[in-house]
Amino acid sequence: MDRVEVRPDSMLERGDIIACEIPDAGLACSTGPGVWIKRVIGFPGETWAEKKGFIYIDGSRLREPYIGALWRDVNSIPKRKIPRASYVVLGDNRLASCDSRYWGYLSAKAVIGRVVAIQRGGEWKDVQ
Repeated sequence: MDRVEVRPDSMLERGDIIACEIPDAGLACSTGPGVWIKRVIGFPGETWAEKKGFIYIDGSRLREPYIGALWRDVNSIPKRKIPRASYVVLGDNRLASCDSRYWGYLSAKAVIGRVVAIQRGGEWKDVQ
């Protein structure tokens, strides 16, 4: 089992990996509430869309070097505006991720903090 080190951070940046509480994802993802790890993609006031698996923020395609070709889906979601005090958060394995595309926007209040390290197999690795 992986472990993560999380630090509270009020200054999130696009691409940050965060720990967050998703209380009602069960309706969309057949799972209960809990702490989830997701990547921050969109911020309040921005528009976002998904076109054939690629994410667009305010009309520009987002560069996502962390998404492997085999992890990208082919979904399309029309342009939407992100509400105040909310984020769009997505998983890196888009084919299997239950995220904002399914359960909606993440409230800023649900953010626990930014993931700064992950432990896999007993070894800690810093997250950039």
